[in-house]
Amino acid sequence: MKAWNDFNHIQKPRKSHKCVWCPEKIEVGIPHWQFIGMFEGDFQDWRCHEECREHVTDCEPDDGICEGPHSRGKGCSYHCGYQGNYPAEQMSDAVVQP
Repeated sequence: MKAWNDFNHIQKPRKSHKCVWCPEKIEVGIPHWQFIGMFEGDFQDWRCHEECREHVTDCEPDDGICEGPHSRGKGCSYHCGYQGNYPAEQMSDAVVQP
């Protein structure tokens, strides 16, 4: 049974999927994670590689700090230097690296 508003570990998918974190495709038969639920009032249904899962919830793209694409299994600190929740006064000064 799949959990609601939580991650579900998919052991052997029968088709390929797009990773929400990185530009790499999740190939057939490769274990990965699927999230199904609500976030900030919007229905969500997406998948990510096992190594990308821990980074998905750390990123704050809506704050204009971090913009993808991200590298497979690498966090925002690797991609753009984002280290977590910046204080509001620092958000406008954050540097986004290509």
